[in-house]
Amino acid sequence: MWEDESEKKVIRSQMIAVVLMSVLLLLWINWYPAQVYEPQPEEDRTEERAPDPLDDRAPLALDDVTRDEPAPDREPDAWPYLPDVADSDDPETAVIENGHLRLTFTTVGARLTRAEVLLGDEEQHTVQLVPEQDAPDYLARYPLGLEFTEEAIGRALDRRSWEIAEHEPDRVVFALELPGAAEIRKTFSIGRTPHVIDVDVDYRNLEDSARGLGIDTRPAYMLTWEPNITSGDLEFAGFGPVGVQQSLVWRQDDETDSVVTSGIPNAPGSVGGTTMWRDPDWLAVKSTYFIVAFRAQEDEERASIGWATGDGQDFRFGMAAPASIVPPEGSYIQRFEVYLGPSEMNTLAAAWPTLTEAVRFFESDWFAAMDWFSKLLLSLLNWVYGLIPNYGLAIILLTCLVRLLMFPLTHKQMVSMKKMQLLAPEMQEIKEKHGEDPQEMQQKMMELYRERGVNPLGGCLPILLQMPIFIALYRMLLIAFELRGAHFAGWITDLSQPDRLAHMPWLTGLPLFGDHFEYLNVLPILAAVTMIVSMKLMPQSGPVQTPQQQMMQKMMMTIMPIGMALIFYNFSSGLNLYILTSTVLGIAQHKLVMRYTEVDLSEKKKPQRKKQHFYNAAQAKKRKLAKESRRQQTVRTSGVASGTKRPKKKPSK
Repeated sequence: MWEDESEKKVIRSQMIAVVLMSVLLLLWINWYPAQVYEPQPEEDRTEERAPDPLDDRAPLALDDVTRDEPAPDREPDAWPYLPDVADSDDPETAVIENGHLRLTFTTVGARLTRAEVLLGDEEQHTVQLVPEQDAPDYLARYPLGLEFTEEAIGRALDRRSWEIAEHEPDRVVFALELPGAAEIRKTFSIGRTPHVIDVDVDYRNLEDSARGLGIDTRPAYMLTWEPNITSGDLEFAGFGPVGVQQSLVWRQDDETDSVVTSGIPNAPGSVGGTTMWRDPDWLAVKSTYFIVAFRAQEDEERASIGWATGDGQDFRFGMAAPASIVPPEGSYIQRFEVYLGPSEMNTLAAAWPTLTEAVRFFESDWFAAMDWFSKLLLSLLNWVYGLIPNYGLAIILLTCLVRLLMFPLTHKQMVSMKKMQLLAPEMQEIKEKHGEDPQEMQQKMMELYRERGVNPLGGCLPILLQMPIFIALYRMLLIAFELRGAHFAGWITDLSQPDRLAHMPWLTGLPLFGDHFEYLNVLPILAAVTMIVSMKLMPQSGPVQTPQQQMMQKMMMTIMPIGMALIFYNFSSGLNLYILTSTVLGIAQHKLVMRYTEVDLSEKKKPQRKKQHFYNAAQAKKRKLAKESRRQQTVRTSGVASGTKRPKKKPSK
């Protein structure tokens, strides 16, 4: 009786723990969502001076590279003569476009005001990457401006009016003359490679003497992106708070590393909040679905520099042109490549091969193998999509393929379950015979397993081996760009979002759940139903369980699928489609194995017993004596209860 009450308390405690964990998880998902990074108002900042670099591999830190205020205007006889600030409220603009990008530039600073990534055949998913700003152009902070390390120029050119020297549908040239000092041209062209902008900066020296731009490790100037990237991933993707934080990624010396943008000020090697890298292959900022990457043209004589500063809500990064001495009437031309586009593997590889390393399904180096496997699965998904141009069907076929590859493991698991099911009567008999001695009962059970060739852990090991595959598929389907805007069938028009069959506004603002059930999502509900059916088909762990334990197992088989459905309810429909398909295939496989697979449970030939160790023999004898003592005690107790008198001992003579 006491044992039954104790088991009930344990079951009750376990149930309370499961409910509390589910509630806490839902609270975290709904009350602590990831934030969308919005551009902040420009503030005056003065950065501290940083020392020169110590080595070639470590990030560099340079003097005053993050100076926001432009240099003051100069007199005509001073170098350089700066034109007046372009304070017009309606500056001239230039637009270039092709089938992948539509770029809008302002003549104020010859900078980018809109960068529209054109997706889909009819551009139905156009994404604008440049943050909208209310300030006039001469005060706004836009990408692809120039920042000179010469204090006489600084960032002043971003506030001056440039002329449109040439303008074609896919190319525009801006020019700015500093009388008696220099003529600077910025050329933007698109079309050579999808989603790649070729940026040429030409500094022509108009002086009678050579002009030095930068010195030693101090670069000539920097091509910048600021103040943020607005790709709308959080509103578009249906995966809750997972994977929406932007990251700074770089590749240097054949190694790729990253840090979240909120961690830029504390990145390794950062000095004064600014981090720089000597001669990186490329530098990028990525959100879940989009990437902005910079690369400088390779030059054997001069090493380029990558740099970044700021935080998650307001950052600047880009590539710097190496220091150079420009002779009289000479030109210093530096070419940059800027990638603006999706994190799609084929598109990234077309830009430049190593850019695919910017996409990581697992950020930590500890899971490098899992990241590689996720990319392999994505390649398989794209290959299937090439045969059947529907990503929903491709997910179903990929799930079938994975199930087929895992068939030996799952088959072994189900055969082991069937053997345990068939052994249930004999296991029950052992329990009834040796139930009073748990140690003896366990020993007899193990002997039965050995005699019939059954591994009691045979059903668990295959499940553990399948977990890495499930996790890799889970991460891949969760954040793969290929599923963004991908249509499946019926009401499922976007596999990166929940399927959302119907809007249920009366279920918004629920206590604890918030807007979790604002829409009716069918796929996670169907997945939960199939999980319950699948678990009902699984045999119980055996008659060794008490009735309370069996009841607990049945309750868990119902509660776990419901908890999973609550967790995955607002995740992407592509992920829920995979879970549903995998569960249905598991049920079908279970039915086939249980019906058509013959199981041999005949007694195996007993192996020759080895000589027992003296300690084990002593322990076995001890257990035998204890068992005999308990049996005699039971006999004496039953004799007293029935009134049987013991014979009196005869007095000894």
